[in-house]
Amino acid sequence: MSSNQTPTTDNVLLTLKEARKLALNEPQNYPNVLRSMFNLITKEPETQQQTSEIQQLIVDFMYETFINNSILQQSVKIELAIDSLDALTILTNIHDIATLRKVIDISCVIYRLLFQYVARKEKRKQRGRKRTGAENKKGTRVGN
Repeated sequence: MSSNQTPTTDNVLLTLKEARKLALNEPQNYPNVLRSMFNLITKEPETQQQTSEIQQLIVDFMYETFINNSILQQSVKIELAIDSLDALTILTNIHDIATLRKVIDISCVIYRLLFQYVARKEKRKQRGRKRTGAENKKGTRVGN
């Protein structure tokens, strides 16, 4: 790393750590903080590949969010899981084994959350179709 990159990396790391503290102390900010971290990964992925400390910090926060988190409601976790997909895909290219293991663990939890989301959405659609069908049948009986 050149001496020009180190302060930038250090500044980013400091900002990320402060953002993490903000999210933990003020849970209403949690989703926005995490989304900004996703954006950091997806905005310039080739730059992020050079800074494993930044990636590791973001992965650690994602791990906290999806695996060890009692602050967030399930619906918020599902929204964040959907928002995390692009960043997570980029993070699968990490070369650090310990961090990659966390990415895999996060991916498993996100898969489960997304499966629940899709299943609930499909269940709502089916209920809506049944309700519409029942209303249509009811309407034809009344008209006869």
